[in-house]
Amino acid sequence: MHLAASVGENPETGRGPGVTRDISQAGSYIYLEMDKDLVEGSEVELILELTPEMTLAEPVKIFCQAKVIRIDRSEGRMMGVALEILAYDFRRECA
Repeated sequence: MHLAASVGENPETGRGPGVTRDISQAGSYIYLEMDKDLVEGSEVELILELTPEMTLAEPVKIFCQAKVIRIDRSEGRMMGVALEILAYDFRRECA
């Protein structure tokens, strides 16, 4: 399952959008636009978005505290980031 994701110190206003490749309760691997400020070992916020099609109800955002475990930089505009999820909170979007 691929989820829309954003990562950063303040992902609502910070770094560009990304998408998950893998996700579990313990961690996630996501693809993001290249970011020179993201470093291994740093703690970041991760927001995952569940669409109404996935929830069969209202959209839900999962706010996570995460630790950057590995960064795979490529020649292109995208990079892969392995994250350990430290804590999370589900929030429904209000209309």
